[in-house]
This record gives sequence, C-alpha cells and structure tokens, in this order.
Amino acid sequence: MLLLLRLNEISVKYEQEELVELGLQTAEGEFTEENIQQWIEEHQV
Repeated sequence: MLLLLRLNEISVKYEQEELVELGLQTAEGEFTEENIQQWIEEHQV
C-alpha cells in the first residue's frame, strides 16, 4: 500500500505501530475499504 501511495505522490505520516495495526486489522477483515481510505486521509501530509 505504501508503494502505491508513493507512486501516486501521496505522502502519509504514521508511527510504525499504527501501520502494523492497520495491517493486522485489514488481514483480520476488521477494516473495510472505507476504513482504509479514512486512515489514509487522516495520515496524509
């Protein structure tokens, strides 16, 4: 995901822990596409 954001010139700022949590929740099916979009918007710089 980070590579795709970078290729699209979208910069995000996050703590490593936040990124791990995003990955885990996505893998467990707890995060929807809308949740991921919201996370990106909240962390965009």
